[in-house]
Amino acid sequence: MLCKFCGAKNPDDSLFCKKCGKSLEKKATEVKALNKITPQKDKPGSKLPLILGITIPLGIIIIAIILVFTGIIPLLNQNEPVADAGEDINTSVGEVIILNGSGSYDSDGDNLIYLWEVDDRNYEGETIEMIIEKQGVYTAKLLVQDSRYSSTDSVIITVNRKNNTENQVQEDTEIIEWEYEELKSIPWSEAKDYIGETVMVYGPVVATYYDKEIDGGTTFLNIGKDYPDPEGFSAWIPGPYRSKFSQAPEIYYSVKSISVTGLIVEVDGIPHMKVTDPSQISIVEEVEEVAEEPKSEPDIEPITEEEQEEEPAEGVLSAPTVRLEIIEGPSFSQLGDNTCYYRVKAYITGNPTPTISFNKDDSMGSLGGGISQVNLHNKGESFTLEATATNSQGTASDSITLIHTCQDHIPILVKNDTGGTLTLSISGPGNYNFSIPPGQQNIYVIPGTYNYTAKGCGGAVLSGTYDLSKSGDEWDFWCQ
Repeated sequence: MLCKFCGAKNPDDSLFCKKCGKSLEKKATEVKALNKITPQKDKPGSKLPLILGITIPLGIIIIAIILVFTGIIPLLNQNEPVADAGEDINTSVGEVIILNGSGSYDSDGDNLIYLWEVDDRNYEGETIEMIIEKQGVYTAKLLVQDSRYSSTDSVIITVNRKNNTENQVQEDTEIIEWEYEELKSIPWSEAKDYIGETVMVYGPVVATYYDKEIDGGTTFLNIGKDYPDPEGFSAWIPGPYRSKFSQAPEIYYSVKSISVTGLIVEVDGIPHMKVTDPSQISIVEEVEEVAEEPKSEPDIEPITEEEQEEEPAEGVLSAPTVRLEIIEGPSFSQLGDNTCYYRVKAYITGNPTPTISFNKDDSMGSLGGGISQVNLHNKGESFTLEATATNSQGTASDSITLIHTCQDHIPILVKNDTGGTLTLSISGPGNYNFSIPPGQQNIYVIPGTYNYTAKGCGGAVLSGTYDLSKSGDEWDFWCQ
């Protein structure tokens, strides 16, 4: 160690210089505090103070702010909300309808505003209640909004004619053979005075209606006055019995004078009669009273298939006529392609026999020259089918508008382990008949609980109730 006063060299452990005697003082050791950050002044435009332990250049922060406010980079927590208007609704006239948008959400947790539009009327609220007094198919549109974005969804509301009839009369167990000569015959205007009695009621059919949602497809014949006039009278033909009629009764009996025989019951203050067999209805030539003018269809006699096939007198030429009639539908396709289809027949007359053409036939002629199938793929979609009949004496045409009104269906996987063909009939929200070969097959049904009858295993019959509410469920059948 050198003495800083005289420059003499001394041993390292000496306290005093051996030459001049001055004290030899050691230099203090410099220690950094590890638990403290000493601030330093930043150079202009270089760095900001430490944020969360990260030093961020000022220029980058300024650019990010510009991008956010110009919308190039969205702010955090600004995702679009998702609207959910719920499931489609099937109801009746006068029933309370609940629209529920509670399935809507915003992933940012923002408060939402719920706005509904139904039949040109506006409502606000997550859940609303309403009543529709007119039969028809309606669309309920839901719009949800947060502070910046919005989203929409919709549901279909099908409003049917109110059906209390099946609750009034016990189910038929056999066909009634009517003894007409022993029954009292009354005009339609007196039907309300014979509630609970079996009589014959006669009068003009002023309106008809077919409701596919009631008991598998029910026909209503309104006599004297149109439903729901309390002074009128209605006969109804439940779906299981319509197949007994050779033609669609709502078309065949339209604007005719008929007599109907059966038990009169009161439904919603209006006299009704249930018809389970064509023998209960007769077409009459004259009635004692003149009712209101028919409201719906012109007074055109329907053309029977026998009349259509009858050859005119030899040498007598006549211009063609054509009339379109729905013979099946609306029906949901079992192909699983969401198709709602109609089959329409053209009834024609004329000599020489006219040729018939349609502007659409999705069956590609497989149903015969006089029948067209129209497939509709989207709910609410419509198509106007046109038919043209032509012969040497002229041309005639008719048209009918068809609408996709089929309810949503779900697939059910049926497993047939019986070793043979399984015949399956089910009734509930819809009525279906299936022939299932050995193996497995998807069937498509309206969700709900069904009564079923299954036949197989060499003639064995199994009946019961089964819940078909969940899409993709399996339903197994086997022999014991």
